[in-house]
Amino acid sequence: MLTHASMILLRKSCPVLSNRNVLSIGPHIMSASFNILPVSTHIQFTGFATHTPVELKQRQWRNKFRRVGAVGFKLGMLSHFDEWGHRHPVTVLSLAGCQVVRNFPLGDALIQEVGAGEKSVKQLHPAQKKLYETTMVEPKLAVRGFSVSQSALLPAGTAIYAAHFQPGQYVDVRSRSIGKGFQGAMVRWGFKGMPASHGVSLSHRHLGATGGRTDPGRVFPGKKMAGRMGGHWATQKALRVIKVDNALNCLFVRGSVAGHKGTQIQVWDSKKNPIFTKSPPPYPTFIPSAENPLPRIMMAPGTEKDTLHIEALE
Repeated sequence: MLTHASMILLRKSCPVLSNRNVLSIGPHIMSASFNILPVSTHIQFTGFATHTPVELKQRQWRNKFRRVGAVGFKLGMLSHFDEWGHRHPVTVLSLAGCQVVRNFPLGDALIQEVGAGEKSVKQLHPAQKKLYETTMVEPKLAVRGFSVSQSALLPAGTAIYAAHFQPGQYVDVRSRSIGKGFQGAMVRWGFKGMPASHGVSLSHRHLGATGGRTDPGRVFPGKKMAGRMGGHWATQKALRVIKVDNALNCLFVRGSVAGHKGTQIQVWDSKKNPIFTKSPPPYPTFIPSAENPLPRIMMAPGTEKDTLHIEALE
């Protein structure tokens, strides 16, 4: 569990987190408290009359329904020990300040833009400034779009909490990997290189032949050669949500996520989620209410299999 002192260290390493973004930090809080943002109750489209506005309320999830994803920032990695003492590497993803920015059609799809983080008004384009003034949403540092179903559309300004995802479900996380600069073929692709002796001079780390002679007379596209390494978008699929911290608005997913601390991430439901058949997710999203408060920590169900054979030792 992230303590108050650890969150202060994470804020220093990740400047996008501030006291205004984090909902509740104190370790004495037993239930999560949510700030319900003032949003409109209906969605308004401009020049798009084929779909009717959708009211913001809880609905029943059905198969093949596409929910909106979330945008956040990577905080770092921790170690999680299950009830059998098995260690799992866990990545902490912060969804602080995640809100719906706008909705618009793109061909036959419906795109819902979601943003997170803070951005100065001075850094906005005039068109972007007018958009945020119209939707009454604070300028966001990271904005990404998701293709959703008609019934999953949310009004502009709706907050996306960590409770949008269920413990135990699988998610896909997309982020930009760490840039390594210009690297040779041995570092970039793991080539063996040339021999260390036997007539090889000044080309021990060479990649070798790059193509034929007269036929084909060219280097085929996609040939693995030296070049810029890293710094590209990478998607980690089917990462299991181990824990959901409603007070810190954080997700704990099993596995690694590309990028350094503080990098922007996109997270959405994986296509295969067997848990949804038994426990449907909140659709179209989690709507906080004072009648049904959530616990601060929601853990994924553990496994009944003793992988370390602890009971046999006892």
